[in-house]
Amino acid sequence: SKYSYTLDKTNNIITLNKYNGTEEVVYVPNKAIISGKTYKTKIENTLFTGNKIITNVVFEDGIMSGNSLKDLFKECTNLVAVDLNKLDTSNVVDMSYSFYGCTNLKGVDISKINTSKVTTMKGMFTSCSSLNDLSLLNLDTSKVKDMQSMFYGCSNLKSINLSSFDTSNVENFISMFQGCSSLEYLNLTG
Repeated sequence: SKYSYTLDKTNNIITLNKYNGTEEVVYVPNKAIISGKTYKTKIENTLFTGNKIITNVVFEDGIMSGNSLKDLFKECTNLVAVDLNKLDTSNVVDMSYSFYGCTNLKGVDISKINTSKVTTMKGMFTSCSSLNDLSLLNLDTSKVKDMQSMFYGCSNLKSINLSSFDTSNVENFISMFQGCSSLEYLNLTG
C-alpha cells in the first residue's frame, strides 16, 4: 500500500503518510472523517485495507474516488459502520471485495452512491459475518457483470432486498448467497 498509519491518541489524529507528503484524517476515537478540507486527492482503493484501528468511517462532501473501490475496507476487522453516501463514486467501475472480511461490520448504507459505471461487485460483502443492516435499494447495477460471492458468509444477515437490481448483464452469480445461514427474506422481484 502507498499508505502507512500513525496513530496519535493524545491529539486524536490518524495521519496517513503518503509518498508525496502527509495528509491528516480526523480521529475522534476510532472514527475517521474524510473531508475535502483534510484530504484533497482522490481516494485510492486500498486507503483502509487491513486497518485494525478504525471502527467508523464517514466521507464528507468534496471527496472523489478513482475508478476502483476494490479492497477499500478489506479486512478492516474492527470496522462497525461506514457512510459512503457523500463520496463521489461516479467513475467507479470496480467495487469487488470492498468490504471483504469486515467481520464486525454491522451496517452499511450505500443506497445513494453512484454505481452507474460499476461492472463488478464480486465478493463485495464476503465474510461480513456480523452484517445485519444492509441498504442496497436504488443502486444502479445495469452494467454489473459479476456478482460472484457478493454476500458469501454473511451469516448474520436475515433480510436482503434486491428488488431494484437490474441483473440483465450479470454473467456470474456463483456462490452469491452461500453461507447466509440466517437469511429469512430475499426479495428478487426486480
